[in-house]
Amino acid sequence: MKDDILTDITETDLDQEEKFSPRRGRIVLIMIIAVVIMACYFAYSNRKYTTFSVQQRIERSNVENTDFLSFNNNLFSYSRDGASLSDFDGNPIWNESFDMENPICDKNGEYIMVYDRERTNAVVMDTTGTKGRLSMTLPIIRASISANGNVAVLMQDGTTAYLRLMSTGGKILASGEIHAENSGYPIAMDLSPNATKLMVSMLDLGDGDIKTTLFFYDFSEKSKTDENHILADFSYADEVIPEVAFLGENAAVAFADEELMFFDFHKDVSVRKRLFQSDEIKSVFYSDNRAAIITTHEMEKGGVENALHVFNEAGVDRFVVRIPSRMTYAGFMDNGEILLHNGHSIRIFKDDGRRKLTAKSEEAIRAIIPWDGQRNYYFITKNQTQKVLLE
Repeated sequence: MKDDILTDITETDLDQEEKFSPRRGRIVLIMIIAVVIMACYFAYSNRKYTTFSVQQRIERSNVENTDFLSFNNNLFSYSRDGASLSDFDGNPIWNESFDMENPICDKNGEYIMVYDRERTNAVVMDTTGTKGRLSMTLPIIRASISANGNVAVLMQDGTTAYLRLMSTGGKILASGEIHAENSGYPIAMDLSPNATKLMVSMLDLGDGDIKTTLFFYDFSEKSKTDENHILADFSYADEVIPEVAFLGENAAVAFADEELMFFDFHKDVSVRKRLFQSDEIKSVFYSDNRAAIITTHEMEKGGVENALHVFNEAGVDRFVVRIPSRMTYAGFMDNGEILLHNGHSIRIFKDDGRRKLTAKSEEAIRAIIPWDGQRNYYFITKNQTQKVLLE
């Protein structure tokens, strides 16, 4: 009896095994293919490049001292004589003429602005052309554009600074005065993406001691009854804060000589984190949601060592990497990668700190802009746009 039962079970198992073996084989094959694909993708995405080849050269004619940057998948260029927008194949989209002594560019979302620092003119543009020309009555110290096209302008007249929030077309939406004897001199400013908040750094030397106060202004609907629009202020003794930036609508960062202050706006304005640096902060830059600094450290055996630090909007340290001291440009690219170069030596880091490209260019590079794919970039030189493939 037992033998018969055992025989029946064994035959059933064999039948099931024969029935499901092809299915199991397909599952195993799919798993192997998935592992191979993942391994290939990991190897491809983590590949480090040391050379590149120019696939195409597109000639351009530019005036001297022209600066370049990407703007909504096109190439934006500006100089003292004007600004222009073209596609990367060299086809012009529009040209705008102006006369500026010291043109400064600021972009946010669909809008870009060029203003003349220490003079009175500003031009607001988008991909269709000029949207507004702003003419101030006093010299512009700083200006900032929001993602909806509104502009904050800071002007100076002796010991009094004048603050204006304006529409793209020049309509004054809000204004105010800042007196040096009360608050100090404005040295930095940034407007939030939706133009509802403004951050201003004021340097006060009135008592012979250095003090910087950060003022936060509210231009939202709920602040219309508040004449001064002040949302909050924070003072820091023995600190100079020469750069401030919004990292989204509800986050901001202030760069001091030896520290970074991160602010949160979800309820009341609060200091989310203060990060003190033991090494000297050499330069700073930022994107829509990240902040970065380059520090320099003097070595005991002589020489200096530079390091790149990248933080998210909450002040969390994303990564730190050593970089060459000879780099003269550092910035975030549209794809989140970080570019460093000095015209000829190039470094590109991924958004997690992995080094992607270490290369040298015989021609002086003015800008590098990513385009379709992991290996494709536009290298902008003085008179060419080069389509480049990393190798």
